[in-house]
Amino acid sequence: MMPLKHKPHWRVYLDALVCARQHTPFAWGSNDCALFASDAVQATTGFDPASKLRGYSTAREALRLIRERGGLWGIATMALGDALDRRCARTGDVALVTSSATSKREALAVCVSVDSAVVPGLGGLQVVPMEYARCIWRVG
Repeated sequence: MMPLKHKPHWRVYLDALVCARQHTPFAWGSNDCALFASDAVQATTGFDPASKLRGYSTAREALRLIRERGGLWGIATMALGDALDRRCARTGDVALVTSSATSKREALAVCVSVDSAVVPGLGGLQVVPMEYARCIWRVG
């Protein structure tokens, strides 16, 4: 897989997405962790890694897709290439996190700094410290 390249002024697009979703609650098929991460990748690079996954709207459909593709790690690896150590994180990368913010379950999050990532939660985006990241995928 060829590395993704950032669009010019990509940070503006990432910041706009994060601001727009700040108070948008989690919703399967529109603002869940996988689609939020994909939307961030698309905003910053023009590539939609979830183009073949979009169209589900229930937890059952989403969990079936996740299971069929080897979990969230499998989905992200198929779309973004090999995972890297979390200590390599840069703003705009996608991280696989586990924390109380995600009910102790794994979730895909978007790195907003080298120290933290954001993931959709019930009340909007939740900040997750990068110490809860298992790995990251380089974007740009």
